[in-house]
Order: sequence, then C-alpha cells, then structure tokens
Amino acid sequence: MAEFIGNNIQMVQKPIINNLSIGKIATGELISRIEDTDEEKALNRWQEGDFSNLEKDFAQKWRDSLPNIISDRNLDLIRNTIPKGLKFKSYEKIYQFTKEFLQNEDEHILYIAQELLRIPQNIVSIAKRHWQSKETKSIQNLFPYTSFVLTIEIIFYIALISELLSREKISNRTDILYLHYLPFTNIFVSSDNLHKKITPLLLQDKQLFITGLDLKIALKELNDYFQKLPERKKSKGVINIARLPTDSDNLVCKIWDNYFPNWREKKPKQELTKKDEKELIAKINRLAKEKIDSTTNSFEDSNEIIRTIRIKRQQGDWNMLPEDLENKD
Repeated sequence: MAEFIGNNIQMVQKPIINNLSIGKIATGELISRIEDTDEEKALNRWQEGDFSNLEKDFAQKWRDSLPNIISDRNLDLIRNTIPKGLKFKSYEKIYQFTKEFLQNEDEHILYIAQELLRIPQNIVSIAKRHWQSKETKSIQNLFPYTSFVLTIEIIFYIALISELLSREKISNRTDILYLHYLPFTNIFVSSDNLHKKITPLLLQDKQLFITGLDLKIALKELNDYFQKLPERKKSKGVINIARLPTDSDNLVCKIWDNYFPNWREKKPKQELTKKDEKELIAKINRLAKEKIDSTTNSFEDSNEIIRTIRIKRQQGDWNMLPEDLENKD
C-alpha cells in the first residue's frame, strides 16, 4: 500500500527499521538510536517463559483461523490467468511464467494485486493514476516490491492448482509468507522444503540461501573450535573471544568472505584501558538519553549508532560475558 501511494521501497538487502530515530543532539553530533520494538520486548518476556493471556488468546485465534487462510476466490482468479492447456511440472516453469506475466502492461494486473494482497480500492485508484501517467506501464517497473510479493503469491497459487503443493498442508501458506522479507536480507536460512524449492529462484545479487542443516553443522564446527581454547581465554566470555578462525573454510567463514572480503587480514588488537572503558560507557549512557531533533539524514551519515540489546550471562555451555564482570541489574 505504501508503494502504491508513491513511497519508494528500497529493496537493497537491508532491513527496514521502524523503531529508528535519526537526528542531531545538543552537542551537534548526528546520531541514530534504535529502540526496542514491542515485538522484541515480547520476545524477551517469552524467553523467560512469561506469556500474557492476551498473547495466548491471540495465538489460539490464529491457529483456529489457519484452515481458511487459502482463498478459493484467489485460486479461481489465478486459474483464469493461465492459458488453456498450459501445465506446470516444476517451480522453475511457474516462476518463468509468472515473471513474463508481470511484464504485461495490462492494467488488469493492478486488480489481481488488489485481490491477492487485499489492497483497499482507494489505494488502488491512486496506483492507477500513477500507472496511467507513466510511459512504461508494467508493475515490475512502477511498483517493484509489490511485483515481488505478487510473484510469490502467484507462484504459490499456481503450485496449488498444479498439485505441486497440497492444500491440506496449511503450513505451506504461512511458510510462503516468509519470502516477502527476502529483498531486505543478505542471507535466507531455512530447512523448509518449500523454501528450498522457491528461494533460489528469487535470489538477487550477492544474496545467499543456506539450508538450516548446513548452518547447524557449520556452527557445531565453530563451537568445537572454541571449546578447545584454554579455560583462561574462555573465562573472558564469548563477547571477547568469538573471532572466526582466519585459516578455516567453514561455511560461516565463507559467508563472511562473501560480505566482508577483507576480514581474514589480521589487524592489531586494540586493548581498552580501564579508563577508556569508563569513558566509553559514560559516552554510551549519555547518547542513549540525549534528546534527538529529527532530521532527513540517512542512517549511514550518523556519527554514532546506539542500539541496546539484552545479553544473557550464560547461553548453553557458554559464558557470554566475562566471569569477573560485576553483576549490575
């Protein structure tokens, strides 16, 4: 809907952050501050086993609604877009058909988007005026993110029609929705069979699809590597020792090669003195409380970025923080 009314959705493999404040503080510094979202606050509570009655009620209603999540109307709509006699025996064929179909300059595609994505008529009317005012009339050019989501939805419904997917397996519907996030990621990790079949067709540029099993194996290898470190080092906590081995071809190391090609080059380690640590903590605390005057500057222009997260002292077998760190609640 945001794209239909004229907003430019940046599909540049970066997450859209809706809890971000950017602006200048009293000292003139330009800072970005990322606050906890309501979802993150809820996740923190859930990790402690704290679920509110409202959340339990919502979860039950969501589960009860799943059987009706696949629309017969949408199935009929997509069935009518497929030329008579055309059969699909693979996701590659479905993807190719969908891609070519969405290059069509027929304004009827906006109606399909309206129906499949449940977009209100007044929003579609704005999109139609924009469509009619442009020389290039294709949803891929005018509304690229909408086109991407529409691609996923059409693939899903054609797969149902072609019986490549079972309608009885309701989880297929919720699984496919994860792919809507794909343009805002570098790496998509999943063990789901549907994701394994569709995701590689949708990857762009340097995006990676990694199976959950492959990542688990790689993480176990790294865990075994760190377990062999001397106890003196491990007592400093994961936050201080988690440096990837520069001579390894582990999958995680290869991922770093893909996005940070110079990471294997050894750099001199910078040790902070106690005085440096105190000054740094004081600065962080000050910036976390400063009033921000809103600005149109971008996240990348910031002098400082403040992000507060919760870290457990212990995760599994590992101390996340130094053993001798003072415990301040």
